[in-house]
Amino acid sequence: MVFDKLIEMKPEKQTSTRYVATFHNDYGAISFERRLKKLGDSQARLMPVPRHISASCGLGVAFFIPFDPKTMPDENTDSVYQSDGDSYQLVFENK
Repeated sequence: MVFDKLIEMKPEKQTSTRYVATFHNDYGAISFERRLKKLGDSQARLMPVPRHISASCGLGVAFFIPFDPKTMPDENTDSVYQSDGDSYQLVFENK
């Protein structure tokens, strides 16, 4: 799995930019949060997803390391948004 290769990398520098990832199921959200913490994002946390951005499983992950669309998402990832307060901009959609 591509995400396993990320774990071997050095921890990423956290940014002030907040991302919110949504998932097809709860398992995807929980495993994504665990992997982010292994990558060094100590602020990554599970959160309820605002209904206006997704109606999938309802559980998402807020995180602060830069999002890499080539290596971070897996088959359980629905989409990733960049968040600025209450506004959300779509940066990735798993098609």
